[in-house]
Amino acid sequence: MSTNLRKNLDHEEKQLAEEIKKGFPLDQWLDIKFLSERQRNYQYYKKAIDDSKIYYSSHE
Repeated sequence: MSTNLRKNLDHEEKQLAEEIKKGFPLDQWLDIKFLSERQRNYQYYKKAIDDSKIYYSSHE
C-alpha cells in the first residue's frame, strides 16, 4: 500500500489494512509465486506418472 493511501485511512481502516497485510504476505510474493509454480508442476507430473502406471498396468 502506498504511503499516500495510508495517510488517508482512518484508525479502523488502518487496523483492517494491517490485518489483511498479515494474511497476505505480499513482501514475500516471489517465494509464494515460486512455491505455487512448483506445486502446479508437481501435480502435473504426479498425474502424468499415475496415468502412465495405470496405462502400463492395464496393458500387461
